[in-house]
Amino acid sequence: MKYFDWTATSLISDQALDSYINFSKKFYANPSSLHYLGKEAKIELEKIREKFSILLKCSTDNVFFTSGGTESNNIIIQHLFSYPSESEIITTSVEHSSILEFSKSLSNHNIHLKKIDCEKGMINLEKLKLLLSDKTKMVCLMKVNNVTGNILNIEEAITLIRAYEKDKNRKIHIHSDAVQALGKISFYPSAIDLDSSSFSAHKFYGPKGVGILYNRNKNIIALNKAGGQESGLRGGTENVPGIYASFTALNDALNNLDENYEYVYSLNSFFRAFLLNNNLPVLSLDLPKSSPYIINFSIPNIPSEVTLRLLSDAGFCVSSGSACNSNSRGKVEQTLKGFGIPDNLIKGSIRVSFGILNKLNDVKDLCDSIYKIVK
Repeated sequence: MKYFDWTATSLISDQALDSYINFSKKFYANPSSLHYLGKEAKIELEKIREKFSILLKCSTDNVFFTSGGTESNNIIIQHLFSYPSESEIITTSVEHSSILEFSKSLSNHNIHLKKIDCEKGMINLEKLKLLLSDKTKMVCLMKVNNVTGNILNIEEAITLIRAYEKDKNRKIHIHSDAVQALGKISFYPSAIDLDSSSFSAHKFYGPKGVGILYNRNKNIIALNKAGGQESGLRGGTENVPGIYASFTALNDALNNLDENYEYVYSLNSFFRAFLLNNNLPVLSLDLPKSSPYIINFSIPNIPSEVTLRLLSDAGFCVSSGSACNSNSRGKVEQTLKGFGIPDNLIKGSIRVSFGILNKLNDVKDLCDSIYKIVK
């Protein structure tokens, strides 16, 4: 099988896997244990945290470890439960399901969800300006969309929100799901004045089950108290070997960021040219306004499920959207509608995502198979 579903998950790199094995054999104790081996594991955990802070260009006490992007997003959103009065959260209609699905339950706690469409592939800043109010406690804006790869204009949105804060003299927490950004494009949450941001190691060739949460808001209250790990923000025994392997993967990704970007850009450009030459609509923004790691296109009049099956039979792994929910197709349709894409194109949409292990010949073979399906 030729793999073009790197947005769903990546293969763990050899370096990350080796570091996991070696580290787990040497530092296997629970870092919360009070004996020597536990204290030794705790020291190593804090060393890794410091290394992550250097990579993210932030303070060490802003780095927290979780089980993934979904948990990191939920920790931040759950904080809204601590507000006694009626409040509002603003987010886009194209967010990952871990933001949108969880946010729906907030209405039971007197918290109202307001959504911004992104009709032209970007956040509608005028709509955002209209939605901001005295009740706004939080704004969640993803950086790279997981369905189309569109790189959203969150920097402009943050500037707008901060100006509103200053004018009203009140604080609004700004969070970004940057799972599809870190390790692929240049992204540093502190540099763009974010209060928090979520990352997931298995998106940049690290192990599954490890998330990194950047958070500078000391007032965040987590519902999961447990044993008080991660400064009380996320309870549960830390996955120290997995965290170390995640650092190895991220360090490698950032050291090769430009080289990897240019390589994947070339694959995306080749595939994009094939689509345009065959009159197949590209649903992602033009490069570089979208991540070269993701491209979404449509084969009109052929349901995406049919194309997926035919490509799978031909030996290709592609997707029709996020792998993080049971009703994946429905979520994809909601996302594409949020970007203003017509229904007739949504029904036949396919997501292809590239990784550094893909070869140009693999992309050519994929093009050949799609050509045969269309004909």
